[in-house]
Amino acid sequence: KVTVMHPPTVMASICIVAALAVTVSAGPDLRVEYATPDLAIGLSETVPRFSWRNMHECEQRELEGPMCPRGMAQKSYQIVVTNVLTGNIVWNSGLVLSNKSSQVEYNGSSLQPETQYQWTLQLGYTNGDAPIPANALFDVGLPSSVPFVWGDAEWIGNASAKQLRFEFAVPQLSASNPIVLARAFVASCGGSVLYMNGKVVGDRMGMSPWLSCDKRMLYETYNITGFVEQNNAIGILLGTNFISTIVSGKVRVYVQLKNGEKIVVVSQGKHPPPPPPPPPGPAQLCTSVPQHAEMVLRCGDGSETISNVTFASYGTPSGQCLKGPGSSENSFSVDRNCSDEDSVEVISKLCVGHHTCGLTVDNDAFSAPDPCRLVKKHLDVAVECSKASPSPENNATAWKQRAGPVVYDDSFAGTTLDWSLMGPNFSVVGYDDSGWDMATSTTPFSGVLEALMISRSKVIREIKP
Repeated sequence: KVTVMHPPTVMASICIVAALAVTVSAGPDLRVEYATPDLAIGLSETVPRFSWRNMHECEQRELEGPMCPRGMAQKSYQIVVTNVLTGNIVWNSGLVLSNKSSQVEYNGSSLQPETQYQWTLQLGYTNGDAPIPANALFDVGLPSSVPFVWGDAEWIGNASAKQLRFEFAVPQLSASNPIVLARAFVASCGGSVLYMNGKVVGDRMGMSPWLSCDKRMLYETYNITGFVEQNNAIGILLGTNFISTIVSGKVRVYVQLKNGEKIVVVSQGKHPPPPPPPPPGPAQLCTSVPQHAEMVLRCGDGSETISNVTFASYGTPSGQCLKGPGSSENSFSVDRNCSDEDSVEVISKLCVGHHTCGLTVDNDAFSAPDPCRLVKKHLDVAVECSKASPSPENNATAWKQRAGPVVYDDSFAGTTLDWSLMGPNFSVVGYDDSGWDMATSTTPFSGVLEALMISRSKVIREIKP
């Protein structure tokens, strides 16, 4: 069967609608970066703007009278933002006497990548009413301002290989340790359609905005929380852009469990044999980073990974990194009056096993409360490097690719697909992909990756041949 799509659609998928919705309590129309809750996932903006529409009961029911005087309006607002996993409040605006209801900028602790937040809005009106607070969810995805936020993910696929698949496991998943949050990020100039465990994720098709992709590319965030099982398979179709010939994808999948454990899988392809390694770099690394700045650790030239965290303290540690022949690497010492006791654990989970790691040095990056309020803090870290071992972000079978169902692709005439080449159940665990090729790494995209914040085309109905 051949299905033909006409422009501007460049990709399609016959699927059953599976809406992604977030329940919002009765009240104003809450939006983050102008996105409704179903689209406010995977934001790349770390200082988002909040908006709402004032819909008091008097206005909704068009009432007038003593309790609904003419000219009644919003006179105040208060916004509280909470980390869903930890329950910590990261911003409380306090009571603000203002009728402003759009572009209210976040002004709290640094928002962390791959983290879900809830924001609660309390409004006050000129007639004295204070309706029940409204709340909604949003989550931060992979901000380009955060170093190494995509981890070890590589660009894979090409114009003759637009269908990808891989399998991965979440062995820790159980009834007592359920999934809290799971997302799949797919960056592609021409958009994408994602399948998981035999089902299409979402009801959106892979039509991409018109971008040349020379300086900026968009990634799409898929909510896979309800799709993840102990053993999983993901399949991806890549599309082409209306004005660009770039066809490749970059993928990062993360699964957050109730016990705090995080499973990460990233796209990786085969590489040509590496050149002979240069002389080994230093056996240790150390750094001191002030609060609100970015910490980045990098071992050697890529042949080594961080194997151990010998020192980490967020607070007011003393000492410094030392350089010079015959000297020790650092003279760091913990200040017991001001130090996050989980500093070593936090840095170990983030960095061990990676060639490079980074984070924003702030209270929200650490699990304990602020170790010493109203004190300017910094982070001192020392780590050991060793020869690279398999990355923990490669908790998957080998990535595979093949041509897929796209038999003709033209920016103006549309896309023709032969659905018999799709492969039945190619996103099911145990699918025979022995006839597929190993995914190959392509030339990396060097521009800015940002979240797609507009709704793509949706499946309206399924037409039987």
